[in-house]
Formats: sequence, C-alpha cells, structure tokens
Amino acid sequence: MTDYRKNGGAVGGGGAGLPVAGGAGEVPLSTGAGTTYVAANLGDEVSDAIVAAIGGEPAGTAIISDGAGDIGPTSAAVSGLLAAADAAGMRAALYAPLATPTFASAGWTYAGPAGAAASIVAGVLGVTINAATDTPAPTFAAGMARTITGEFDALACDVRVRISAFSGTGNFLRLKITLFNGTQFIQPQVIAADGTVRIDTDLGTGTGVVVAGILDGEGWLRLVVDGGLATVYGGIGTGGAEPTAWTFGGARQRTDGIAPMDTLRVEVQQADISGGAVSVSYRDLSVRPL
Repeated sequence: MTDYRKNGGAVGGGGAGLPVAGGAGEVPLSTGAGTTYVAANLGDEVSDAIVAAIGGEPAGTAIISDGAGDIGPTSAAVSGLLAAADAAGMRAALYAPLATPTFASAGWTYAGPAGAAASIVAGVLGVTINAATDTPAPTFAAGMARTITGEFDALACDVRVRISAFSGTGNFLRLKITLFNGTQFIQPQVIAADGTVRIDTDLGTGTGVVVAGILDGEGWLRLVVDGGLATVYGGIGTGGAEPTAWTFGGARQRTDGIAPMDTLRVEVQQADISGGAVSVSYRDLSVRPL
C-alpha cells in the first residue's frame, strides 16, 4: 500500500472528513464556509437548483441555452406553449389571433372582377355583381379577402358567418367562404338556386343538402377544418344569434397532404351570364381555434 505524505503527514486518509453515505445516489454537500460536509441526495439538489433558477418564472418556463455559453429561461411565448394542458391548448397558444378576423378588423381587400364591387361598412360585408353588365363577365367570385398567416391555424379552426341579406338569380350563383393557399382550397358554399349547402375543394365537390330558408336573413354557413378533414354545416338562427342546431352539409378528407392556408375570402360567384344583378350581405363573421 502506498503511503502518500505531505510535510511529513499522511494525505487523504482513505477519505477522512467526508460524510458517511446514507444510501445510493448521494453527494457531499457543505453546510457553510469552514464547516463539514453532509451527505445529500443528488436528485434533490438538482431539483433545488432548478427551482432556484426558474421557480419564480411563469408556468411552463424551461431552462435553455442562451447560445453564448450560459443558460436562461424560455421566452414568454414558448413558456405559454409548454404550459398548455393538451394539444388543443398548444394549438391555441401557437395560433392565438394577432388580430381577430372579423368584418370589423382591418386587413380586408377587394378581390374580384371589374364591374363587381365589395366593401365592409359598420361590420357588414356587402357584395354586388351584375352578370348582364359587368365586364368581363364575372366567372370568378367577387368579395373581400385577407391574409391570415399568423392570425389563426387554418387547419384547426371553426369559421362561421351569417348571410343577412340576399337578392339575385342565376343557375350558377354561389355564396362562399374560401380558405386558399395558391393551389389548394377549402370552400363551403350555398347554391342560391335551392339553398343547398355543400363542401367544395380542389379535389372535388360534395353533393350537399338543402337548408330551407338559409337565404332569408337568418341563415348561417359554417366550416370546421381539423387537419385534412373539412366539414361544412348550414343553420338557421334567430334575431341575429347563431343556430342552436346545425345541418351537416358534407365533408372532405384529404389524403394527399395539405399546405397551410394563407388567405381567407368571403365572396359571391355568379358565372351564369343569363343571371341578373346579385346583392349579398354578410355579417357576424367569427373564427375560432379548435
């Protein structure tokens, strides 16, 4: 056995001065300057260190590298995401609206052919088309559009709008909400000729179902998007209030994948040049995260 000595005295003494462990997973911990060491549980000490670092921060705060050789807490936005109780809460934290997309909010622009018109006044969107006089003939929709990137998750949302006034004729007259990304689209629509509510996408159109009275001033059009599944409903409210029951108008399940939607449009399409003037008012638009 080697005897290590310093200045004539033994060194180490086989660990003399260290506390006797009371169990596995313990480390020596000083009780203060110039005092002895005591045995402490490593897990407890790590936990205490974390509490000391972020225990006073908001719920969901975690410790991360600051990229400069040190650590720090997560930002308020990231902490809020981590504090969510479930996936729905995380989606709500990720896509909390920066500006509530209603007809009262800024950011809407006209989208449509020459001759047609659309504007928002006092929270009401009015659209007019005249297939007999507009040039060129309005084979595409007229309405108002807005960029929605950063406002809400268009693949996890519930969109509702009331059709508060309508007049017009034509075999190809459609009242629509459209979520669009430049190639793919999701579109609930009302066929004006008979009040059919149906779902239309770039992959095809559903057959739909007639919702009687949907164009009489208290009719509502609703779209629910949950990932690749888009579902459309129609309903009749009372006194401007939303329906208490909704009629299922069809659904589309995408299997080809879908890119995030970046545009929301509320519009009217009149592609039948034999039709006359069309006037539609929309109001009470709401977008809710799932």
